[in-house]
Amino acid sequence: MPVKVRCKGCQKVLKAPDKARGKVLKCPDCGERIRVPSGEKKRPKRKKRPVKVEEEDTDGLGFLAGIDLSDSRHIEDRHVRICPKCAVEVDEEDEICENCGVIIETGQLSDKERRKRERRGPDPAEFFPVAWSDPWQFTLNHIPLVFRTILFWTIFGTLSICCSYMSNWCSNIPPKLFWAGLAFASLLGVYGWFFFLQLEVMKLTFAKKKVLKKIKLDPFTAMSLGLKLAVWPLVLILPFFWFPVFWVLPILAFPIAMTHFAMPYTYKAFLPITMGKQFFKTIGASLYWLLIVMTIGVFNFILIGLASYYSKAVIVWVLALILKIAALMTIIGTESLTVTAYVCIGVAGVFVFGTITFIIALFSSPVAIYVMRLTGLFGYYNQEKLELKRYQPEGVKAPFGARYMAFLVDRLMAGIFFVVVFSLFAAAAWLIMYMGENLPDTNPEEKLEFFEWVNEFLILFKTPLILTTLLFGGFIYKYFIGGVTGPSQATLGKHALGLIVTDHKGRRLKKPLAWKRLFYRELLGTFTLGISYLLAAFKQSQQTMYDKITQTQVMWKGDDERS
Repeated sequence: MPVKVRCKGCQKVLKAPDKARGKVLKCPDCGERIRVPSGEKKRPKRKKRPVKVEEEDTDGLGFLAGIDLSDSRHIEDRHVRICPKCAVEVDEEDEICENCGVIIETGQLSDKERRKRERRGPDPAEFFPVAWSDPWQFTLNHIPLVFRTILFWTIFGTLSICCSYMSNWCSNIPPKLFWAGLAFASLLGVYGWFFFLQLEVMKLTFAKKKVLKKIKLDPFTAMSLGLKLAVWPLVLILPFFWFPVFWVLPILAFPIAMTHFAMPYTYKAFLPITMGKQFFKTIGASLYWLLIVMTIGVFNFILIGLASYYSKAVIVWVLALILKIAALMTIIGTESLTVTAYVCIGVAGVFVFGTITFIIALFSSPVAIYVMRLTGLFGYYNQEKLELKRYQPEGVKAPFGARYMAFLVDRLMAGIFFVVVFSLFAAAAWLIMYMGENLPDTNPEEKLEFFEWVNEFLILFKTPLILTTLLFGGFIYKYFIGGVTGPSQATLGKHALGLIVTDHKGRRLKKPLAWKRLFYRELLGTFTLGISYLLAAFKQSQQTMYDKITQTQVMWKGDDERS
């Protein structure tokens, strides 16, 4: 018959099956381990003591008159076993107290209990038993989410393939770039949907919940998230790009990075050294995660191949029917029917591309949901080893990793500004040359004079480059000087990471000091080939060489100020 046991974590009474006697179960609500009494060994029955005839109490001690109080063996109940620390009654076969975790014979904490108390999170060893079954059950509980993923990926995947085909079909550069941009944006939507769901599943897992609530995501947010996911591996391997052995790091560190992306501070996901260290700290769980992903990935590819092979006949039949209709309309020859023929050909192409995308999405979507939950479990059970950053107090000096990410963002913004402005001026120069080539030939001398002026003004004096450099100087002043001396006390890169620049007393920089800091930063960075930046990684003060010279520092703004 069922055995009633009480969970010591949530105090809920559970009914364990009879076959679970003597085993350890897990509470379905809080996850606490519960030991079910075996019921096999029974306590020995106490022998009935012979009834003694009460004698007259001559000493006034009452019922204590016949007990030798000088010997504790006479007053101790040896038939009841209790814990020496918490005094809770324990079974005779127990070696460790389930209530306080001490060894009953010695009264000292067991190794398991000591590690549990020192650990600030769940036991990493519990990841391995649930790594296969829990994601599968999670996928079955979220079938509507699987169908939404199939629909989303089919639409964006078909758009991406069709736009790629149009880009390859066009011969002129402007329409080719236009269709290529649309193809890339549509592909980012596929990545963005996966990234968005991964973060939501990660938060759900950390909250110990089992059902994902309503999901709302617009296409533009999906594209922006997809761009972040697409750029992440490039930024991660950027310092070691010329060493191909590091190209595998994004695959090995994927579950670690996704865990950091779900936290308020995500910069560690972009640091290759940090990702490498944390991979080796969690190497067992990381390789187990990779083994599961590769196993279900191979199985998924086999299913896609079989589905594509057996659906080939249907695709060919429908495609041939559409093309026959298009050919018939072309033979008829009227203008409206000819346009309809081209439409039929376009529909045929969309049908083929859409069918291919649908087959891939049909089998990949359940696998994707499975991997999302698996990654969430990896992060939850290994959160102590991953050193997740959930909160940042105010006034703490920023480490080298955070400053490195802010540096990359600032350089990227400066590079984008320079390229865009130079491209605009170069396009204007090309337009002037184009207009000159199309001047009427009525006055050849005037046309020749125009080309000579264009050559001197645009080619000889490098006008686009000069104008771009002048505007770039204004950008440097507004971005780097105006940023650190303004209300935010930071550039765009530092502001995105929650950093501020102050003097040695924590005050906002004035413009002369900001100019001095910028000058020494570029000067020392150029002549030392970046070594002046790396000093912050090895100094306890977290200051670079130009920080020391100008007596400035980069600090965390803190969660209170940031919010």
